[in-house]
Amino acid sequence: MFNTNLIKAITLDLDDTLWPVWPTIYKAEDLMREFLQPHAPKTVDFFANKELIASLRKKLIQDNPHFAIDLNTLRKTSIHEVLSMHQEPLELVDPAFEVFIQARQQVDLFADSFEALKRLSTKYKIVALSNGNANVFGMEIGQFFHDAVSAVQAGVAKPDAKIFNLAINKTGFQAHEILHVGDDAHLDAKAALQLGLHTVWVNRPQQAWPFTDFAQPISVPNMAALCDLLEC
Repeated sequence: MFNTNLIKAITLDLDDTLWPVWPTIYKAEDLMREFLQPHAPKTVDFFANKELIASLRKKLIQDNPHFAIDLNTLRKTSIHEVLSMHQEPLELVDPAFEVFIQARQQVDLFADSFEALKRLSTKYKIVALSNGNANVFGMEIGQFFHDAVSAVQAGVAKPDAKIFNLAINKTGFQAHEILHVGDDAHLDAKAALQLGLHTVWVNRPQQAWPFTDFAQPISVPNMAALCDLLEC
C-alpha cells in the first residue's frame, strides 16, 4: 500500500473505468446509420456488417499506421471509403461523423462514477488519460477534471511511457506524487507500475490478475471504493 498522503494528482482512464464503452459506441454507430439511411442505403448496409467494416478498418490501419491511435480520422476515412465504394454522396462524410462523435460523448456513467469524481476533485488534480476519443470537457463530468491527454494528442497510446509522461506534466507534479487509475490490467495497471507510478486497478468484473511475472497492484471494485481507499 502506498502512502496516500503523497498523492497530489490522479491520472484517470475513461472508457470502462467511468462508463461502459461498447454500449456508447454501438448507440453512436446506430445513430450514424440512421442519419445515412435516407441518402446512402448501401453504405448503411456495409456498416451494419461487422466483418466487412472490421476488414476495412484493418486495411486502413495497415496502410496508415497512425490511424491506430487517431480514431477520429480512422472513422472519417472509413465513412469516406464506404461512401465512395458505393458511389454515394461524399458530402455526407463530415455530417455523418459529427452525428457519431456527438453521440460518442453521451455516455452512461457507472452508478458510482459521478459522486466519486466529485469527491476526488476536492482533494486532487485529475487529468484524463485515454487511448479513446471521448472528450470529458463535452460532458457534465468535465467540471471535475484539470486537463486531459489522448493518444492522438500524445502521438502514442498506452502503454507507451510518453503518454503517461505527458499526463504527468499536465498535473504540474512529480511522478512520485501521481496515482494512475484505470480498468485495463495491461494498458493501465501494469504500464503505470512499470513507470514507477502509484497505481490502483479498477477491476469491476473482479477478474484474476493476468500477469504471473508481475505483482498485482492494489485493486478496487469501483470508483467509490477508490474514494474510500484515499479517504476523500
